[in-house]
Amino acid sequence: MDFSCFGYHPDLESRLTFQEKWVLAAAFNMITTNAAQALGLRDYGVAKGAAADFVVLDAQHVQEAVVARPRPRDVYKNGRLVAHGGTIVTAAR
Repeated sequence: MDFSCFGYHPDLESRLTFQEKWVLAAAFNMITTNAAQALGLRDYGVAKGAAADFVVLDAQHVQEAVVARPRPRDVYKNGRLVAHGGTIVTAAR
C-alpha cells in the first residue's frame, strides 16, 4: 500500500520489515476503508461530492498516527469543525 499521499515517511520504509509494513497497512485500512464499509457508509473516500467528514491528527507520518493515536485531534463533519482537542465547538449537522 502506498501511503505517500498521507505523509508516509520514506526513511521508515527502509527500516520496516515486510510484515511490519503489512501490519501497518492492515491497521490503516481497518480504521478507514474497512470501518466505512462495516458501517455501510456511502460516498466514503476523497472524491468530489463525498461527505467532508474527517479527523486531523498531529502526526509526522501514517505510522505515528496509527500506532501512537496522537492528541489533540480536530474533528470535522460536513466540512465544519465540530470538535477541537476533545471539546465540542459546534453541533454536527
